[in-house]
Amino acid sequence: MNITLTHNTTNVSLATMEIDLEGLDRYDYAEMIEEWQDRIREDTGYDEDAPEKPSIHYQVAAYEDIPERLMAEDGPSRTAWDYLEAMASDRNGYEPEVYWAAEALGTPASDVEEAYQGQFNSDEEFAQALADDMGLIQNDLSWPYNCISWPDAARELMTDYVEENGMYFRNM
Repeated sequence: MNITLTHNTTNVSLATMEIDLEGLDRYDYAEMIEEWQDRIREDTGYDEDAPEKPSIHYQVAAYEDIPERLMAEDGPSRTAWDYLEAMASDRNGYEPEVYWAAEALGTPASDVEEAYQGQFNSDEEFAQALADDMGLIQNDLSWPYNCISWPDAARELMTDYVEENGMYFRNM
């Protein structure tokens, strides 16, 4: 996940910085921004004896792998950082798309690892996989015990689960 920041200096030259956000937290990011701003001040002849540092305004010029709704003018939003930091500490190796789907559904970043159930092509496929995982499907049974209406089972099951882009989460 990369982000490119730009700053137009007083002499109209452009200062840019690209940051790989993977593994960073919001505090590391803020420190990198501060260091970059200090370099810009030095490059533009900032007077170190001045009573206060001049403000260096910057904005995001480009970004990858972060939903647009989670980007602010100056970088990832507070909510984006919650999910980025959860991704960095993920013990299950989930792809970023899992976290962004959870965010779109309102699942807190701290609940993703517990709530995520997997990726499926349909509610019916999810219901059947869950029933199978729970040992509720016995393959040696015959009619009428093997006549489950998976659309009906899925509809009832989905009162406790939510889905975004084929990724299923338990309501917490």
